[in-house]
Amino acid sequence: MHSLDSTDISILQLLQHDARLTNKEIADKLGKSVTPVYERIRKLEEEGYIARYVALLNKDLIGKHLVAFTTVQLKEHSLVALKGFEKEVIKFPEVMECYQLTGQFDFLLKTAIRDMVEYNDF
Repeated sequence: MHSLDSTDISILQLLQHDARLTNKEIADKLGKSVTPVYERIRKLEEEGYIARYVALLNKDLIGKHLVAFTTVQLKEHSLVALKGFEKEVIKFPEVMECYQLTGQFDFLLKTAIRDMVEYNDF
C-alpha cells in the first residue's frame, strides 16, 4: 500500500460525495488530466482504499420511514459466536449497518423499517 497524497485524498472525497463522477469530471475538478486520475482510482481500488460503490436510497420513497438503532448483548463472547452473529444478522434486509462495540453491549445495529410495528416484528 502506498501512502495517500493530497490528490488521492481529493479523489476519495469527490467519490464519497458522488461515486458516479466520471474520470473526466474528477480530472477537471482537480485540474489534472484524465489518464493519471484513472490510474490513481484504479490503484486506490486495487489497494482496497475503495472497497465498493453504493447507492444511498431515499428512505421515504422506499417506504422505510424509521431508522432505529438497536443494541445487542450476546450470552457468549467467543470469536465464533461474535463472527457467527455478524454473519447471520446481515442477512436481515432491515439491517443497514452492524458495529461491534466494547462495554456492556456487543453490537449496535442500524435498521431501516417502515414503522414501530415492523420494528417490533424484527
